[in-house]
Amino acid sequence: MEHCAAIDRVLSWREDLDAGEIYCLWGQFEVRRELIRDGVRFTLPGCPNALAWTVTAEPDGILVYCTINRTEYDPVFIESIKMFVDDWRIGLERLGLPRLGALRSA
Repeated sequence: MEHCAAIDRVLSWREDLDAGEIYCLWGQFEVRRELIRDGVRFTLPGCPNALAWTVTAEPDGILVYCTINRTEYDPVFIESIKMFVDDWRIGLERLGLPRLGALRSA
């Protein structure tokens, strides 16, 4: 999570559970990490919008993909999601990873 400026701090982390608590631009949340094919998925199970994001390796670079469980949403919240995903992109690029995409929503 140190690769995303929108995550201010990791408050706790349990490697054995792949879960912990973070403080981010939306407040304090439980976060879970799941290894998936060619990447990792993070979820905020207590988030009212069920925010989840994945970071995956594609042939041309890294893809950061973020979703919420709402069809109607506040445009300000969507802008904050775009900023969150962009912060991940910037952090991963600093590691020297090539960029593929910054945001796709479903």
